[in-house]
Amino acid sequence: MNTQWKSLWACVSPLLLLPCLAFASPKKENQGHVADAGDLLKIRTVCLDTSALNRPQLALLKRVVNHATKPNGVLAMLNWQLLDTCGSADAIVKLNMEERDKKSWDDSHRGVYGNDLWDSTVRTQASAQAEMLITNRASEKTLYRVGGGLRNNGEGAFKSVFSKLLSDIKALPH
Repeated sequence: MNTQWKSLWACVSPLLLLPCLAFASPKKENQGHVADAGDLLKIRTVCLDTSALNRPQLALLKRVVNHATKPNGVLAMLNWQLLDTCGSADAIVKLNMEERDKKSWDDSHRGVYGNDLWDSTVRTQASAQAEMLITNRASEKTLYRVGGGLRNNGEGAFKSVFSKLLSDIKALPH
């Protein structure tokens, strides 16, 4: 009978430990670099530094920011107010975007045997990647930095950094 209890205990004890494993699972990694979580969580007002952006990129950013300030947008969820000037903002959000052309061979027009090289064309696809740097306006100390994912359009590139920011701030202990 003693061996039956041992067998039962060997089966039941791992089941009792399963809920503990959920709490012991590794913490989700940040998508960006949080340099100062305390000051990042204290932000209430921000301004945008768009000095590194060209005119078409500014137009794309304006659409993303208009969405981000609406009730379900990133800035609204963070409870951050966007100011027109940086004079009284808690933090400065500096945005940058790198645009690239990716060239690839388009063989859709090649002959049946694949030897008609003159029917191949080079296809160019634009891609963009945004970066965000958040600094404390008064001390100029870096609070947060993130690089967005490579996207097929600039609007998606900007959305990527805002999405990562929201995810990282939600993951911080409040």
